[in-house]
Parts: sequence; structure tokens; C-alpha cells
Amino acid sequence: MKNTLYVIKLKKNADNKKGAAAILNKAEESYERERENEYTLYGLNYENFKDKYDGERDGTEGIVAMICYEEENGRFYNQELYAGYCEVDSKEESMTINYKMLLHLEDPNMIHNLLDKLDLDLKADYESCSYVMINHFTELIRSFEDLLINSGKAKGEKEEEEFVQDGTGTEEEIPYELHELACHQNECVRRYRIKADRDRAAFQRDRERIVNSKAFRRLVDKAQIFGAQKGDHYRTRMTHTLEVNQIAKAIAYALGLNLDLTEAIALGHDLGHTPFGHQGERTLQAILSGTLPCIEFPDDGKACRTGCFGGFKHNYQGLRVLNKLEEKYVAHEGLNISCQVMEGVLKHTKLKEEISISDFADKETVAHLKLEERFTSRKKGYYICSTLEGQAVALADEIAQRGHDVDDAISSGLITVEELIAHLDLDKYHAIREELREEKSMFDTYERTYISDRELMAGRMVSAIVHYFINGAICYSRDRMEEYERPADGSIDKEIVTLSKADWDVCRYLEQIINRRVISSAEVARFDHTGNKIIYALFQDYYRNPRLLHKGTLQRIYSHMLQHEDASVRESAIHLGTGNMGIVKEEIRSIVEGEIGLEEEIDLPIDEFVRFEKRKILIRNITDFIAGMTDSYALQEYKRLHP
Repeated sequence: MKNTLYVIKLKKNADNKKGAAAILNKAEESYERERENEYTLYGLNYENFKDKYDGERDGTEGIVAMICYEEENGRFYNQELYAGYCEVDSKEESMTINYKMLLHLEDPNMIHNLLDKLDLDLKADYESCSYVMINHFTELIRSFEDLLINSGKAKGEKEEEEFVQDGTGTEEEIPYELHELACHQNECVRRYRIKADRDRAAFQRDRERIVNSKAFRRLVDKAQIFGAQKGDHYRTRMTHTLEVNQIAKAIAYALGLNLDLTEAIALGHDLGHTPFGHQGERTLQAILSGTLPCIEFPDDGKACRTGCFGGFKHNYQGLRVLNKLEEKYVAHEGLNISCQVMEGVLKHTKLKEEISISDFADKETVAHLKLEERFTSRKKGYYICSTLEGQAVALADEIAQRGHDVDDAISSGLITVEELIAHLDLDKYHAIREELREEKSMFDTYERTYISDRELMAGRMVSAIVHYFINGAICYSRDRMEEYERPADGSIDKEIVTLSKADWDVCRYLEQIINRRVISSAEVARFDHTGNKIIYALFQDYYRNPRLLHKGTLQRIYSHMLQHEDASVRESAIHLGTGNMGIVKEEIRSIVEGEIGLEEEIDLPIDEFVRFEKRKILIRNITDFIAGMTDSYALQEYKRLHP
């Protein structure tokens, strides 16, 4: 966009009518014949201009607007306006504005509206013998530029582009073939046998079950960084999931991986996310670990270090959603999702040594996935997904995160494109810096009316960033796949689908920039504070009085007690939502406040063990209920309990 507007006033019935007519004729000629012409300042007109705008003359490109009018008794009439692009050439005794007029307005309302934006008084705002002034008001310049870009003259200069057939030049389609390291359909393993369907592949069925789940639908109202009140265009867990899916499939397609498996993992990878973004996750983990005082731990809380009530992280919770919480079948809990998809969901982000996997999946699934009760970072392949499709999703999650964090940061005004590019000034960031500069250069030179410069620029920056990382991932991963020798058991024990070290450095650096500008901003801090307050308050309310829970959650608590492996727990199960109120209240008091002990303690009284197991069931189900909430539902529930 140009940054200088030259406003020339021309009184058509001035004393020097001949001179005014000559100036007007030049403007008309420039417009009608589409040729360049000039307006020259000299004498007192030039001296006044030079004194006022010294340093803004020579070689300056901009927009020129010539306002022509007649005046009688202080009344302006017969107005017209010419506008176009110009370049200024200064000499010792004069200055010439070389212009090409592209616009001619005679509508009095349009002219008056532009003069109003200029806040221009044709009589008072020009000094005696001065006829040119400069304006740098961005919004005004944008108004003129929009008019020029969309004028008939400007459009006539552009060649009409015909529709093109995308993909021309490809003589024949190459059939899609799976790479030998890809996961094939006949390798699909799941907990329960299902009826064969010749029209649907095994991993396709996983994808369909995930898309049709309630947990997937709830992603639409779970925030990424900003809450829904920020606006309709800011990302949610649903939009993030779809972006991860798109990026993962692009990588998988280029590498010859299983697209159905890739898509199933991508669509399910964030099913375990809480309301209010990562703050909800942090709050639940703090409660379950005893960092936030809310629940009673054995031995005055010292046992919290053992993780006796489990922990919380969204990838573990995603596994629990698929394995236990979603219901589709009469015979068993969960969606009977393949082990490959569940592993991909679990390992799309880091695992935690202190979290017990047995709280999130049944023993048989844990055993088949070769997941130990406690992970250790020393174990080979600890963080590595054994399918390349799972690795592709984990990488796509990182790429999407960098892209849309930058988008939100620019769109919300927390960082400018110029600042982002300036941050990448070191030589090691040269490649991505040049891609971003090229996008910005195209934006600056292409003439079109934009609805929002900032949002469009943000979109172009994101496209460049995502494109950079996808291409880097494909090239680097393809080389690693060619060098890799698969173990005899068929599993993958190395990180194959990944970025080069140089590209990871760029990725981490972009993350640091966004953390400083966005994640650490006051706006995000307020959102996180609200989320923490709501989730903590809800957990306290439900723990102190479980009868406030949804009836479905109360039924699940009762079912889990009835299904407990220990007979003493099964045979003392009481439904906390129905039955004799006196008995229910006493049972709640016993579970919530009674003395408890851990199973491994020697000579542990049976009643303490039973209370501990019931408390664990209660706490885990409260966690499930809150983690499954949308932002709107959590806020609504908070207001209901705290009117």
C-alpha cells in the first residue's frame, strides 16, 4: 500500500482561469487517454510546500487526488475529483508530480464523503498561494487505493485470466501404493472381534467411530488458546484437529503411509482435552497430584508422590475415552478401536513417568500395547510410536500448532508480520525468513481490495510456515525411511517421520516467540485464570457433594464399584444418586472424609482399603466428567452451582 497522498486543490473559476483550465485539461487528458501527465509547483506555491514538507519530496511514490471545484459567496459547487498514482521529482526551484489519473468522480456524495475523511476545508486548510498538501492517514489512503484498484481503468490494464485445469501435464494417474514400512490393513489388531465388512477397511471403521463419537462433537466448543468470546474465527480443538488431519495426510500421502490409519489417529488425537485449553489440563493434574488442596490423600497427603489417584494428561485421557468412556456396544465399554490408533493417540505427545497407564485402559490393552505400569524415560522407544502413521500425526500436531499460533498472534494484534520476520534475522533461519518475506512482498505488490489486511497477511504467513515444515518433513523422513531396517517383529523402534535438527530449531524458536507474545499475554492469562477457577470450583463441589454430578456419571460410579475386581468393594456398592438418603449421605461422608490406606500397606484394615478404592473411583469419574465438558457447559454448570 502507498503511504503518501498528495491533495491538489483546483479552483476552476479562479482569477487565472486560463491556468486552471490548463491544469484541468491535463488531468482530463491523463484519464481519458490513459497517459502520464504532470503538475508542477513553482514560485510561492513551491516555497510554501517545501517549507512545510521538507524531506518528503524527491522520489516519493504515492497517490494524487486533484479536487476541482467552483466557488461563489463561500459556496462550493460543480465539484469533480481526479485520482491516480504518482511519483514526485524535485528540482532546485520547482517540484513536479508525475501522475496517471485512473479515477474520475462527479458524484457529490462520494466526493463529500472523501473530503469528510480528509477533514479538509478547501478554503482554510491551504495557506495563501498554496495548492498542494500531503496526508499520511492510512485509512484515508486505503480508501483512495481501493477506489483506484477497482476503477475501470485499473481493471482494464489487467489481463483476463482463464480458468485452468489443475493437474494438466499428468498423462496418467499413478496408483497409490503403501510403503513397506507403512501399517497394512491386515496388521490391524483390536480388543474384540468384529464382523467383517468387505466394503470398509479396518482403519476406516476406526475413523468413522471416532467421527461419530460424542467426544469428537464436543471438540467444537473447547478452546485452543483464546475462548469463544474472542470471536468466531479463533481456533477450537475441532478446527485444530481438522488442521492436524490435513497436515498428517499430506505427509502420509507423500511417504506412502496408510491414509485411513493416519486420519483415524489425527481425528482422535485430542479427544481427551479438557475445557479451557491446556489450563484445564494443568488444573486437573494439580488436583490429582495434591498440588492444589482439594481431595484427601492417605497419610496426610504424603502418598501423593505415588500417584495413588492417578494423574491427568490429555493424551492419556484420550486413550480412556476410546477404551472406556465412549459407549457403542452392548457387550463391552469403549469403541473397540484398534491398538494402532490407541497407541497413536497416546503417543502423539510426551508421556509422563508419574502417570499410571492402568487408570486409562484395561489390563489387556496395556499388555498388548506393551505399555508398562510405569514408564521410564530410559526404556528404548519410550516416546516412539511403533507406526509411522502415528509419528506423522505427532509431527503434524507440532506443525499445526506453530502455524495457527502465529495466525492467532497476528490476527489478534499481539505481533506484527514485520516483527515476526525480524525475529528470524539469524542466518540459521534464513530459509523460512525468505519464504515469509516473499509472501509479504507479494502482498505489498499485488493490487486488490482486501477485507482485512491483517487477517489476510496472517493467513499467508501460516500457509508459508506450514508449507515449509511439511516439505522439510517429507524430504527428511523419506531419506530416513530408505535407510531404516525394520526389526523382525515388524514394529518401528526409531523416530523416522520427523524434521531435521535445523528445522526443529526453527520450530522451537517460533514456539518461543509465540510463548513470549501470546501465551504470556494478559489476555491469555485472564482466560487461563478463569478456566482454573471454574474447574477447581467444580471439582470441589462434586467431591464434597457427589450428588451434584450428572445422573450418568453417578450411574458410572455405581457400575465401576459393582465391576471392581475386589469382592469387598463390589458387595458394598451403593448408588450415590438413589436410595435411602440417610445411607447415601453416610456413604458419601465415608468415601470423602473417612480414613484410607493404600493396598500395598501391610495389615491394612479392609474398611480403609474399600474406602480408598471407592474414593479413587469417585475422583476418577469426577475427572472424566469435567474433562469431557465443553467451555460453555463448564461455565453454565459453574453459574448454576455459584449463582
